Amino acid sequence: MAHVFEGAPDGRQAGDIKPGRFRPQYRVLTDEEKALHDAIKAKAAEMEALFERARELRYPPMEIVAVDVQADGLVVEMPLGDVGIASVVTGTAWIGPDYFGDGMRSLELAVMWTVKGLTA
Repeated sequence: MAHVFEGAPDGRQAGDIKPGRFRPQYRVLTDEEKALHDAIKAKAAEMEALFERARELRYPPMEIVAVDVQADGLVVEMPLGDVGIASVVTGTAWIGPDYFGDGMRSLELAVMWTVKGLTA
């Protein structure tokens, strides 16, 4: 496979771009657009790290186990893994509103739409 930065652009980068929702072709970005694209992605990575710190500060990682009492009275613990926001109600894991997940999805959408607007 040819290196993306060597030689002429492939057919996905064309001078005459046909508009479309799913853009099978892309226009060549200016140096200023490339720099802004990279800056947006870098700041998004910083925000992602801050969002994760907020989640971990509010809800430290915890391991939830399910307990199964077998017919012979043997108690077996089965780890469910790190479930993030959880509380134990009557022996089961309950996942509450995931505000942090909603925030991360919003960040992803904001970056995606902004980059799409920049590169369209």
